[in-house]
Amino acid sequence: MKQSPNKISSADGGRNNQKKKIPFLIHILRFVFLTIGPILPAYAARKAMDLFMTPKRRKGASFSGVFKRAYLLGTPYKNSRITSYMWGEKGKIVVLVHGWESSSRIYESFVIPLLNSGYRVVAIDGPAHGYSKLKQTNLFDFGDALHEVLKSLEKVGEVHALVGHSFGGSSLVNMLCRKGKPEFLKKIVIIASPSRLDKVFTYYFNFMRLPKSIVKQFEIQLNRKFGVGLGDLRVAKWASKLQTDNILVIHDEDDKVIPAREAEILVASGDNFTHRVTKGLGHNRIMKDPEVISNILSYLQEESAVVDGAATKLHEKALQ
Repeated sequence: MKQSPNKISSADGGRNNQKKKIPFLIHILRFVFLTIGPILPAYAARKAMDLFMTPKRRKGASFSGVFKRAYLLGTPYKNSRITSYMWGEKGKIVVLVHGWESSSRIYESFVIPLLNSGYRVVAIDGPAHGYSKLKQTNLFDFGDALHEVLKSLEKVGEVHALVGHSFGGSSLVNMLCRKGKPEFLKKIVIIASPSRLDKVFTYYFNFMRLPKSIVKQFEIQLNRKFGVGLGDLRVAKWASKLQTDNILVIHDEDDKVIPAREAEILVASGDNFTHRVTKGLGHNRIMKDPEVISNILSYLQEESAVVDGAATKLHEKALQ
């Protein structure tokens, strides 16, 4: 049963979103693509795809805070290893999946509350992110890596829940549709994720000012490499097919990276969604908000098929 959205508000308002200055390198790349696109569109498309699939790796933070107490896991993947962090020795397992150009560190505020609630916690660094290896990744590769981590965890316990932020939410949903749902998986949380990934590609094409000749070749090569077209990259369609009683979707009204409308499209695609709306947290600060984490814990601990809460607002403060 689909739940009407509940609001979780923040009294300190949204982050001041100022226009960022475009790096000089982007201007150079735009000029190069504009110049060689009409002459060598296939070659330019390959380079544009390479650029698209190469995330800017943030320098890994030192092992401090809660990460000092984690067990370090290394899952073999593509002649390399996926780095994950585990806390706790008993209890059902909750796996945390970060987004594009992020890392496991974004879940730092989740670890202690989950442990205190009796769960074991695993946070992964996806391919080409954090302390994991490889230089490039994509939706399918990211999901395949997650699948390998889940298979390795089956040897030590039950994976009860998956939590995905932004691209991580899209990737885990796609992976579950392609690979199937693990036997003990009962809960899925999607935070600030897009409903359609074709929009992400369109944004990239426009941002890089790619000529139509390159865009056409890009789509051809995408289909050749992954067997999909841009129109097939619908997260809402994948999520509606999952054999799960209830999926919790959380999104902030003031998200400037992935608009809140994306969550509305997602929950409208099926009856197996519960929608929570926050205010004033944006795309990343939502991951540190105590009320959001508390709401997720309540959902994880709920035994019934549907989260009860349609008539109760969790947290409401007047914005000054």
